[in-house]
Amino acid sequence: MNTPISWQGANYRPIVLVSKDDDSVGAPVNGSTGNPGINFYAASALTIGVTNSVTLQNLRVANAQTAISLSGGSGHVIRNAQLVACQKGIAATSAEFSLRNALLYNVLTNFTGSSSTGRVEHLTVDTANWLNKDIGTNLFLTNCLLVAVTSTGTYSVPYDSDGDGIPDYIEARTNNTCGCVAPTITLLTPTNTQFFAQSPTNIVLTSLPIDSDGTILKVDYYNGLTMIGTANSGSDNYLFAWTNIGAGNYTFKAVATDIQSLTGTSAVSSNTVNGVPAVQICSTRPTTRFSSAHCRLY
Repeated sequence: MNTPISWQGANYRPIVLVSKDDDSVGAPVNGSTGNPGINFYAASALTIGVTNSVTLQNLRVANAQTAISLSGGSGHVIRNAQLVACQKGIAATSAEFSLRNALLYNVLTNFTGSSSTGRVEHLTVDTANWLNKDIGTNLFLTNCLLVAVTSTGTYSVPYDSDGDGIPDYIEARTNNTCGCVAPTITLLTPTNTQFFAQSPTNIVLTSLPIDSDGTILKVDYYNGLTMIGTANSGSDNYLFAWTNIGAGNYTFKAVATDIQSLTGTSAVSSNTVNGVPAVQICSTRPTTRFSSAHCRLY
């Protein structure tokens, strides 16, 4: 691809690239054997030739000769990725990229190419002939686990100018000197001024966070300055149920955190839970005289 890319991979909705003989995803294709085994298929499952940066997230590639090829450009980000049973993982030529939160399993050569810089965080490699065969000397690893790797090749620990154990390029990202975009978030429920007529009651909090250049890590819900709960799943609008709430006035807000540790806060929702018990009428005949025998108080 040598055009702008709109990548739609998300939590619980990954982009999956597999061989024609792999029936584990989608409908089988004509001629499929149903078992790709250890065979390699496409010369490159995904080839990126753009000179501007691209972000690929929530991705799985299996049984490719090369999983991802990068040619030129800087600022490329690949995160939340699985590369499985490939001949080569990432082939980079004159490119600068970051790989975060990835598993490379049975990928014979993890990194290859020339004249490139790769910054790798939270990588697990299981079974490989080479970690870095010929990408160059600028492969930096942070918090990585290498299992059954025959040859590591050359790699370095990133520069840490203040000696606090956090590499400079990670500090630049989390301190937002990298120009990263913080998430935004809208509190969906409860709506502002929504009235709850009975107490105690349960209130369901949901929200819609958006992160234009990353992935939402979690959503925290607050009543005033007190955090009341956390939701990690976006499949149900980051739902959190606060139960057995007594009478009173409440101010709710939602705070979204992305994987770059940047945060966004919603507008406040002001809500009231009624302190007067509800009355259930048990008889409506016109001549009925009401007493404690005819109704119940809650």
